[in-house]
Amino acid sequence: MDKETLKRLMEQEAQAVRLTTLQFVSLLVMPLLVMSILAGVIIFRDLIKLSELQLSNNAYIVAERTGAVVTELQKERGMSVGHIASEGRQFAPELAAQRALTDAVLEDAFAAGAEDLLADLPEDLRAETAPRIDEIRAALDALGAVRAEIDALDRPVRDVLGYYSPIVADLLSFGDIQATTASTTALTYTSLGYEALARSIEFAGQERAAGAQGFARGGFNEVVATRFRDLRTRQLALQERFHDYVSPDLSAMLDAVNTGPIGLQVEWMRAIGSASVDSGDIQSITGPEWFATSTEYIEALNAILSAVSAKIDAQTARVAQDARHEIYIVGGASIGVIILSALFSWWQIHRIVMPLRKLTRGLQRLSRGQTDV
Repeated sequence: MDKETLKRLMEQEAQAVRLTTLQFVSLLVMPLLVMSILAGVIIFRDLIKLSELQLSNNAYIVAERTGAVVTELQKERGMSVGHIASEGRQFAPELAAQRALTDAVLEDAFAAGAEDLLADLPEDLRAETAPRIDEIRAALDALGAVRAEIDALDRPVRDVLGYYSPIVADLLSFGDIQATTASTTALTYTSLGYEALARSIEFAGQERAAGAQGFARGGFNEVVATRFRDLRTRQLALQERFHDYVSPDLSAMLDAVNTGPIGLQVEWMRAIGSASVDSGDIQSITGPEWFATSTEYIEALNAILSAVSAKIDAQTARVAQDARHEIYIVGGASIGVIILSALFSWWQIHRIVMPLRKLTRGLQRLSRGQTDV
């Protein structure tokens, strides 16, 4: 075999080594690349989900803070209406005590301003929401003057409602943030159920105020009775939405309240109040008696609302845990596959290429005249 032939064979063998290595590496790299992209997409999706869950949880914290204010303002509104309707004969001591409770929750929620109340929200949502808090604070600045007019019986019932109810509505709107930031279908439905029940409770609070007005006066006129009935209708509509959105156990809790002793007692008082337009008889029910019974009913609804909140917390924690587990599993599996593939590639290349290299070296020795190969 002449030197030219050996040289040509050596070049062919070297090219075969390079081609074999490149082909084998390509066969391994392409699947690894596809797998890495898929793993990256899954992990990125889960990271977004975790971020959304954190936002939803922070929105819930804001809703909780404003919810305490809503509860106390609703009570103060109802007592104020009853006090005026009775011409100051009813609710005076209860109203004074309630104002102290309202002031305490207002101080706790708004002492540091909108920046502190909304601290758990992201910057863009905080910037969007802060003006609403400032508007509420501006309205609450007039609370002292409104209370003075109520004490002097100088503020009509409609103006009392016109002052308190818009503030309560604005505070309730913070609960909407939670529903709009929910990241899963189940969580969205539960959040929508929370929102529906919270608004139903607000209508129950308005109904409490209307009932206090009618019972404190000794009877309902047509205007008050119509509003009284309309507020109950609105409650029922929202409670139907609540049933549509939440799990059967939460739905059963609401049914138990409405068909239980307190629900039946309130319903009996409602019927008497509505019928008094024609009968003129409220069966000696006083404004404070109605208010206390209605408050007990509302507190039972608030207990359900707390159960819904607990359900939201549990769902959020479960979804977050699943997302973290998926990140760990996919990330760990990807790293493991890459390491194993690298080891397998090295072994295969070594197994295939090394014999070719030995052959090349043998040809090189032959080309130098070493025939003992």
